[in-house]
Amino acid sequence: MNSLIKLRYIREYNLEFPNDFNILIEDIKKKFKIDKNELIILQFIFYITNGEKMIIEINDEEQYQYYKQLYENNCTSIEVNIRNLELINTDNSKDITEEINKMKLNIDNQGKNINEIKYKVEKNQNLDEQILLLNKKIEDINNLYDSKEEKKINDKLLSLNYSQTDNNDILSCKYIENEKLTTTKSTIIKNYVIEHYILIENTSKNNLEWPINTFLRCVNDDSDIYFYNTSERIKNTDSEDKNNIYIFKILVLFKNYKNIKEGEYSLKYQLINDYYGIIGEDYGNLTINVIQ
Repeated sequence: MNSLIKLRYIREYNLEFPNDFNILIEDIKKKFKIDKNELIILQFIFYITNGEKMIIEINDEEQYQYYKQLYENNCTSIEVNIRNLELINTDNSKDITEEINKMKLNIDNQGKNINEIKYKVEKNQNLDEQILLLNKKIEDINNLYDSKEEKKINDKLLSLNYSQTDNNDILSCKYIENEKLTTTKSTIIKNYVIEHYILIENTSKNNLEWPINTFLRCVNDDSDIYFYNTSERIKNTDSEDKNNIYIFKILVLFKNYKNIKEGEYSLKYQLINDYYGIIGEDYGNLTINVIQ
């Protein structure tokens, strides 16, 4: 099955759905000229044949194989999006800038042609023929501005402006410190989860609310514990002096449950919005202490 791989506003490729997660990562990095050491975050959208769709962020081989087997033969299409837009490198920006400059030059040349024809008209050289040609040129340049080319320029300018905009001045947050969780080694079996509640304070200017599609993401940093993305939040009503604290419910899982030993396991998380990107400049931290 072909999967549609998108990089927001920039390029779009069709790739074969590989059997190995690392092959997919390497292929994406080659096509988009992403540094080999750069972390990329992938969001899979499975369009299921019954009309439903499944959106999931996949960070490792185990998750990849699980969802590939589950949905590959039951989907009409599969999309894979690169989530962290800050990975758009300077080479891509230069390519886009050059393309935009070429389009602008084409428009400028059309304008020069019109000025030349106007000059000839003023000199009464082949007046009727020049008027017809002038009208045709004016119609062409009007069509150029109304065409998809202008839309492409606007989209790419928007993309460049967006990638260079610091949105932390608009939306922000503060992560409330978590108490260290404790569990015993004997309880950690397959599909074992720890339910926990993350508290985050909205510190955005002018009391600006986070958009409804803002979600909490577990950072992929090779930790042995993780949780799936969640956008469900409720407002904390227990404290009167802080009415801008929100509660996110998460289910923490162990990756290699058979190899878990006594000790501390930690993960990081951050708040993200599809349009604004990462909210805030810090990470939240959660630690689980495994005892005998």
